[in-house]
Amino acid sequence: QRGRRDRMNPRRLEGMPDDGKGCLRQLEISPRTLASWERVAARVERHGGAALAVDYGEEGPIGDSLQAIKDHAFVPVLRDPGSADLSVYVDFGAMRQGIERRAEGEPSSGESESQPGKGVRCYGPVTQRDLLFRLGIQERLQTLVGECETEEQAERVYEACARLVGGDELQDDSAGAGPGMGFRYKALASVSAGLG
Repeated sequence: QRGRRDRMNPRRLEGMPDDGKGCLRQLEISPRTLASWERVAARVERHGGAALAVDYGEEGPIGDSLQAIKDHAFVPVLRDPGSADLSVYVDFGAMRQGIERRAEGEPSSGESESQPGKGVRCYGPVTQRDLLFRLGIQERLQTLVGECETEEQAERVYEACARLVGGDELQDDSAGAGPGMGFRYKALASVSAGLG
């Protein structure tokens, strides 16, 4: 995998502004994630349709994002080895770069020059908050609250919605639900050309 990593580092740096490269001290790259997303984009291109990636991450570049999560809260990475989930942020900018290279006709890894990808487009990333509001979460919330039998049920529905679209202001919540997901989570779409 070393050769693959060496090819991806310069590729990731190509899409960054020069002033951003100068102050960069470290860069997280996940070759497996990028290769997986390239395969998803190739499938969308060949068979039509769309794919949506939703996770916490940034447009990139990302430095040291390793974190541990236990009981819906962040904990020190080495506190409870084996009992906390380890995770890193997704570099949505790198994912988008791979899709845009397909659209420009550059072959992805494992693709020959005679099979350049031209039929896939990329949209995003956008925040989970923006995505859910565009998909009608307000109307869905009204419907769900209208179906609640008690005030307590309605309050739980409101709190769940607030966590999906809220920000870090929810971190001090007495229920211990942790920070909101609305800005931390992003969504990126890969869509076959002509789908709209």
